[in-house]
Amino acid sequence: MKALHSLLLLLILLKPFTCHPAGRNEKEKGSNKLLLVSFDGFRWNYDQDVDTPNMDLLVKQGVKAEYITPPFVTMTSPSHFTIITGRWIEDHGVIHNLMFNPETLRKYSHKATQNKTEWWDNGVLPLWITAQNQGKKTASFHYPGGGATYKGQAVDRSLVESFDHPDSNETEWRENIDMVMSWFTKENFDFVTLYYGEPDQVGHKKGPETEDRKMIIRQVDRTIGYLVEAIEKHSLKDKLNVIITSDHGMTTVKKKPEVEEILLSKYIKFSNLTKFDILDYGGFGMITPKPGKEEELYQALKNAHPHLKVYKKEEFPEHFHYAKNERVLPILVYGDPGYSVNGRFILYVNKGDHGFDNEDMDMKTIFRAFGPDFKENYLAEPFDSIHIYPLMCKLLGINPQPNNGSLAITQKMLIDTSQPESNILLVAFILSAIAVMLVLIFITSVTYTAIQRKKGRDKSTPPSPQHSPADSCTPAPREAQTESTGEQQQLTHRGEDTTHESVATEPLDELYDVLADILNKEESTNCYKSYLLPTGDSVTLSETVAIISQGTTGLVTWDAALYLAEWAIENSAIFNNRTVLELGSGIGLTGIAICKTCNPKAYVFSDYHHCVLEQLRENIHLNGFVLESETENHTKMQSQSQRAEVMDLQGPKITVAELDWDSVAEEQLSELQADVVIAADVVYDPQITLSLIGVLQQLSISKTAGKPPEIYIAFTVRNPDTYHLFQTELDKVGIGWQVVPTHTKNLFLYDLHSNITLLKLLV
Repeated sequence: MKALHSLLLLLILLKPFTCHPAGRNEKEKGSNKLLLVSFDGFRWNYDQDVDTPNMDLLVKQGVKAEYITPPFVTMTSPSHFTIITGRWIEDHGVIHNLMFNPETLRKYSHKATQNKTEWWDNGVLPLWITAQNQGKKTASFHYPGGGATYKGQAVDRSLVESFDHPDSNETEWRENIDMVMSWFTKENFDFVTLYYGEPDQVGHKKGPETEDRKMIIRQVDRTIGYLVEAIEKHSLKDKLNVIITSDHGMTTVKKKPEVEEILLSKYIKFSNLTKFDILDYGGFGMITPKPGKEEELYQALKNAHPHLKVYKKEEFPEHFHYAKNERVLPILVYGDPGYSVNGRFILYVNKGDHGFDNEDMDMKTIFRAFGPDFKENYLAEPFDSIHIYPLMCKLLGINPQPNNGSLAITQKMLIDTSQPESNILLVAFILSAIAVMLVLIFITSVTYTAIQRKKGRDKSTPPSPQHSPADSCTPAPREAQTESTGEQQQLTHRGEDTTHESVATEPLDELYDVLADILNKEESTNCYKSYLLPTGDSVTLSETVAIISQGTTGLVTWDAALYLAEWAIENSAIFNNRTVLELGSGIGLTGIAICKTCNPKAYVFSDYHHCVLEQLRENIHLNGFVLESETENHTKMQSQSQRAEVMDLQGPKITVAELDWDSVAEEQLSELQADVVIAADVVYDPQITLSLIGVLQQLSISKTAGKPPEIYIAFTVRNPDTYHLFQTELDKVGIGWQVVPTHTKNLFLYDLHSNITLLKLLV
């Protein structure tokens, strides 16, 4: 009894230390403010041949990525809009710096498009509007796209560059920072984007490898130093996160006599073959042929110059995520790095340019970040600029719109605010240990007393004559137990049974009785769960209550399976009247939901663990489906009227396949004739991931009706290293990938903050 009192006293003494977590762990503080700064045309290595003390200091005080990759096409407006929306260019529709109309032949310059809502508002919401819709206050200072309205909604405050705006006035740069600081402090803005037109202009006019470019980088560095001082001056250091980035790099334009320049008029007669073109704009161009002239134009250009790439729109490489937009013209051309695409004549204006392949290192750009939510002295791996969007949403504490980015790419650069301080960890550990001790004392006491009571019951209740002594341990009905122990209960109430006093506890008699019953029963680890579908139907599953059961994690439904099922229901056309193969089906949630809502022609569930396969078959039957292997026998047993009714309600042909990823043969996969392949939560272990890659490689070369299957993989990113391994191994076997935008409707109950990613593999 004294020991128990001592433990309770210790709990009371420790309580004050557990009530007030320190610093940034306090949830009530909410999200910090965010400033996004873009220096146009800042190539990833511009600071490496110049003394930049302020940028160097930011590396120690914050985060630096080795470089980031902008989207193709590497131009200002398209790239900036990808950052602010997290969408590939073919999705957001701002495909060029110029706004144009191939029917009217009208073209608008880059600055003229900044107030043209019809160029920017294509159904994709930029972060300003998404944040405003969730209660945030936002502003755009010269940032491309900030002057437009989106679904009729404008940015709270927007300043658009004038046509004659000076790009390199250092005094004005500092005044802009002062104005933005006042927006944060005096008007309580939450999110501001700030754009500078340098070092892009100097890179174009003077070239990237010149002293002029080095001078403008020094000016950028001084401006960053001024920004840091302004943040401290306005007491924003602990409230404001800052991201500094850019839209593209810059490369030196190659000219005669060093090279043979690209001049399309050498190879085609424009008046005969072309109706409209966007050319003479760096390394990229597009052409609309005259009616009936597309093939002739394509053939004339495709091998015209060794450093010119020519594609029909439908054949443009998918990894650029560019051509699947109605604004893109039928013929696309781009030059190798440094080879500008000139149309009718060559304009010797720019000494540096961009618009080239985004995989070229000269097109890569910068990423720096600092503030209360960023780690210090952290070097991040290179990443695509689409991933900045979900990072900004995380920093602002808002729910993102559907996007192609993934927070998993940038998560490691953030301080994990969910982790308590070290002293809180220590206290938590002590409290946990005490709690365990208390529970053990209580369980020991109750269990011992219950066993003693049960022995008393066994002695006072002789075996029934029709049972052998070996059967006497079978628990009697509850009424018989109560009757036989009535006298004992009375003694206990009088205080004559004092067993419990030896451990200083006073549990209820009813608790003894219940525990005694439990001790004689086998443990049940299964339960039934029902998941309501939008059709009014439901998926009912027998699941284990343990995360790991019988040596596998496959007997429970994981969040990624629910996520994939939601996405499939929202995109049912992908599965309609097609054969679907699911890898790692587990207990069947995703597949059963698809079979009930998406009308597949056939569905192949697959897994390897025998217990999982057994449970999977049970759940398929539980939801009213008959396996294909059972259909023939099932049909023979039905009457003619029953068979007719089944024909009217014919569902998909369902099979369950045992697939060992380490030994499955290509022929076995080909025989399945899958049009669509899906999998949920199969990317979580490096060894399993490598086995999965082998299966995906075999599936990528198997074809149904001459086409490889569409493949979708959903998984929770628990370890970014495993995610990166998966991407790297896909690249090694020649399988591309893209992040599928988040679906809009949440149908099932799971952790919406789970970092779940859905990839479409490009095979």
